[in-house]
Amino acid sequence: MAAKFNPVPFEALASWLVAKGFEPSVQNREVVYERANHHEAGLVVRVFTSCNTKGVAVRPRAKDAIRVCLVYRADGESHGVAKAKRINRCGTTEAIFSRIYSRMRALYAGANVMAKADRCGCGAPRWQDSGRCVRRCA
Repeated sequence: MAAKFNPVPFEALASWLVAKGFEPSVQNREVVYERANHHEAGLVVRVFTSCNTKGVAVRPRAKDAIRVCLVYRADGESHGVAKAKRINRCGTTEAIFSRIYSRMRALYAGANVMAKADRCGCGAPRWQDSGRCVRRCA
């Protein structure tokens, strides 16, 4: 039997993310929570809530999964670095929060590794496997 859809209250999600050190922002009408890496402020973990500023879903049901990604931000630009598997709103609220937390921790650990990686001439970290710049300048 498939898990049942759980419309997690936006207020609960927002307060939980703020308690974890994330700061809210708005991107394309969607509330996004961000937390910069403590080693490298340009590496930011983002949590896309799929809700607007009023707490209403901006994507239709079955497309409204919570998404977590890692970006490199510099000079007003953001460059995608990694993304985690989407978090469907199924099961208990605690189970959903647990899945969000594990995805955030995995990306934050990746950010810690990338913060200590070699640097490009522009100052951005380089990919470990290819040696290319995260900003794609070289």
